Amino acid sequence: MKPGYLAAYKHLLNRIREILSEHRPEKDNLEACFRTALYCWEELKSRIRECEFDSDEEEIRFFKSIKPRFTGLVEYYAQRYQAALFAPHSSPAASLYFWKMELKRIDRFFAFNQDFVRYMESGDTDLDEIYFLRIYSDLSNVEKARVYDLDPDVASSHDWIVSKMIALGKYRFDVEAEIVKLEPLKKNK
Repeated sequence: MKPGYLAAYKHLLNRIREILSEHRPEKDNLEACFRTALYCWEELKSRIRECEFDSDEEEIRFFKSIKPRFTGLVEYYAQRYQAALFAPHSSPAASLYFWKMELKRIDRFFAFNQDFVRYMESGDTDLDEIYFLRIYSDLSNVEKARVYDLDPDVASSHDWIVSKMIALGKYRFDVEAEIVKLEPLKKNK
């Protein structure tokens, strides 16, 4: 990660830590984290539009590992906020069902993208040019892209999948923690 990217990412993480340490309702903190991550991504996006990458390797590195760190946090906090809004609290059984469905949704994403997930986890690089250089983008990402990621000047065909992998990987821990917390409650009711 270039020094500017690293500093921006560290700043983002520090700001999120500050937000989460504030004693406010969970939804307020999640919304603030989402807005902060989105703002940092928008700032970085502006910098990328203003300059060209020095090499194909730098562009690949950006779309394979740098951008997804930022957009992965945007997506993660969007997932968390959505869950905070829609998770039922009417009964432990209803809550448990919701979280189990969330886990299935996460598993479906990873199963559907298993070849690419395996590619990323293996550290392979032989398809990096096709996946992460904008010149090879087939715009297939547009139908799956989130509103914050529709600009083709700052998107490759597969970086959105890496972002989603990061976000859902983090979100899985939250989902599994909720399931562990709720399973004993359901058995008692």
